Amino acid sequence: MYETASKAQSTGHLPLGYVTGPDKRLKIQPVEAEAVQIAFQMYSDGANLKEIADALNESGHTTKTGRPFCVNSFGAILTNPKYIGVYKWHDDIEIRDGCPRIVSDELFFSVQRRLERTRRTSGRGRATTEYFLSTKIFCGHCGKPMCGESALKRGMRYYYYACSEKKRFHNCKKKNVPKDKIENLVFEKTLAMLTDDNIAYIAREVERIAADENINLAALRQLEGQLAEVNKRLSNIGNAIAQGIITETTKELLVSAEAERAAINKKIAQERLLMKGTVKAENVACWLHSFKTKKRSDLEFKRQLFASLVHSVYVYDDHLKVIFNVEKYGAVEISFDELSSATSSDVVGLAQPAKRPQRTLILCGLLALAAHTPAAPPSCFFIRQGGPAFPRRALARGASL
Repeated sequence: MYETASKAQSTGHLPLGYVTGPDKRLKIQPVEAEAVQIAFQMYSDGANLKEIADALNESGHTTKTGRPFCVNSFGAILTNPKYIGVYKWHDDIEIRDGCPRIVSDELFFSVQRRLERTRRTSGRGRATTEYFLSTKIFCGHCGKPMCGESALKRGMRYYYYACSEKKRFHNCKKKNVPKDKIENLVFEKTLAMLTDDNIAYIAREVERIAADENINLAALRQLEGQLAEVNKRLSNIGNAIAQGIITETTKELLVSAEAERAAINKKIAQERLLMKGTVKAENVACWLHSFKTKKRSDLEFKRQLFASLVHSVYVYDDHLKVIFNVEKYGAVEISFDELSSATSSDVVGLAQPAKRPQRTLILCGLLALAAHTPAAPPSCFFIRQGGPAFPRRALARGASL
């Protein structure tokens, strides 16, 4: 068995989404892999396990044994590293790229963070720590994302960001960095960027780009992806009918998929209508100026500031590099001397788990509030062009200011 595992070959038990190929290695089973992707995406977007099970059952998916999904079906699925290409056998063997991946690293670790938050919360309403730079902070050594961690020492709980590459594979020497101090410094540097001249520049560019309709909304891309998945299901059902497989189940799946397609098409039409809305520079400027007067203890304010203006943060041994979404302003470097002198303030601390607010349609994080779309959380879909090759993240592409 050890020799088989050392070759990244199947040892008997197959996770959902895989079959054994001729070389005895894992191959993707497309229909099951689709169920895995749906489960990961829905859980990352905030759905509970019952909602995921219901959605998969309604779409005709089943477990590996052919049974309907239930809340207990996802424990082994949502934590299985094989879905990001890591073949693991007990604690003895771990092979990167040992099997085909089904989900992205970002989506996988987003789910792990939520699972960890759930594990840490033993009672309803108990506060958890929110890592405001999650998905935006990267290791300067290896370029991999840094994830939020905590440790209990001498009765005190300490919070920090750790290199995911070091944690998983021990291939990076980057030391952990304190959460509070880094977040506070990035917060202050971002606020300092909002001078009157910069606000006027951003507001003008937002109005110009919105008028040119060069916006590609994250929500629209997600809906179009869902539409493609539904069309694929309809095609498979049509093929089954063409082969004479006509049952009550086939009819139900057909009706359900057509209804789902109609609903998605309606949402796409709404999103495209929203994209054509008029955006005025004075409204954008007013919103940005309001950042200067908000209380630093307002956690929602901090979420908006980071989501709209901070593109990424790279952590090196002696400094941080903060890259903003406003290309004109570029990036700032913060030495660790500043970091050492920074003190924790009331802008960072324990917070209730973040509720999913109304989605903000953002160009550089700055447009107008749109209709409630739970599947699309606030995020900056504005991406700088040129410059260093940034790690791919779940952001839609936009134009550069």
